[in-house]
Order: sequence, then C-alpha cells, then structure tokens
Amino acid sequence: MLYEELKEMTLEEYRLKTVGKDYQLPIGLEKLFIFSKKYIENWYAESFEIDLQEECYYITIDNDPQKELEYKRYFKKFGTVDGTGGFCAFWVEEGVIDLENSPIVNYGSEGSIHIVASNIYEFLRILTFDTELMDGVSFKVKDDYVESKYKQEYLSWLKSELNLEPVNDLDEHQKYGESEDIVRFKSEAELKYKEKFIAWHKDNEYEDISDCFEM
Repeated sequence: MLYEELKEMTLEEYRLKTVGKDYQLPIGLEKLFIFSKKYIENWYAESFEIDLQEECYYITIDNDPQKELEYKRYFKKFGTVDGTGGFCAFWVEEGVIDLENSPIVNYGSEGSIHIVASNIYEFLRILTFDTELMDGVSFKVKDDYVESKYKQEYLSWLKSELNLEPVNDLDEHQKYGESEDIVRFKSEAELKYKEKFIAWHKDNEYEDISDCFEM
C-alpha cells in the first residue's frame, strides 16, 4: 500500500479510486478508510490492508484484454488479504449502485475464486479473527499466532462505530482451526450467491468457475 498516498487522500478521492464515480461506498468501508488512516503503520488484522491499486492483477480472461476489462467492471477491489497479493472485492450485480449489501469475493494469487461474505459488515467481522484470508479460508494455529499490533483498537472501533461484535475464536481446547462464525458466513453467502455467480460467468461467456466451489 502507498502509505503516503493514503495519509493525504480524502474520502471522496478514496471513493473515486476504489469504486468509481457511479457507485456509493458502504458506510462500513467509509469508516474503515478513516480508521486505517489513523493506524497506517501496522496491521490491525493479519495481512489485511486497504488497497489503493485499482488494477485487479490476478483476474485474467482467456488472454482477451477487452473481455478482461469488461469483466473487471463488475468487481470493486478494496483490500489485499494475504502475503501473496490475494484480494477481496465487491461483486457488483447489474443495476446495483449502492454496494452496502453486495457480496464479497476473494481472489487468490493462483486463480482461486471464493465468495466469503454476504456484505462488507460480515467481512469486517471476519477480520477480527486476525489471520490471513487465503483462498477463502481463515485458519489459525494457536502456537504460531501473534496478535496484530492494533487488533484491540480495531475491536473497539468495530463496536463503537458499527456496533459489530468479533467472530468467535477457537475455544480453549482447540489448537488450530477456523472460526465457526466465518465458516457460517461463507456457507450462507455461497447459498445465496453461488448459483447466480456461476451462471453470470457462463451467461457472459467468461470462464467456467464451477470447480472453485466443488471443494
């Protein structure tokens, strides 16, 4: 992330760079932008950073630049989520202007695609687990876990600004695993959007992504 650019950027400049002039930023992302400017020099959730790079580098469509450009119009990237450049974006359905309830899609650097949350607010809660979101999975190993420097500030902000609670952590007997809340968010989001998402790819002659949801 370009820290100096973020420090100097206004909210309107951020909106234009992230979602463009034709779309509204969700309130949650507006508030996250302001929070991130304050805690810019270190993580509040492992590997997550607000992303100011407009290009979705890991999206390619059959080596067809025009089709790829068309495809990317429907995805508004807002954050990187792992150490290899995987990112999360809103999937913008046709006719939608306000992204408040648009689903969140995770693109991995190796080409994986996963629907991980039904909206930005579930995604903000996912960040409280404080582990990388890698290929749609947040997996924690207790022996290796080190709390992000500003995690507690993030938890306080999430409650005070958006009245949201953290997801459940591993219980005292678990040495490793996933948050049950995050697994539920992903399952419910897939149930709501998966078939529509797959069909949208097929109807528009983009690549067949069915395999991404078979595991």
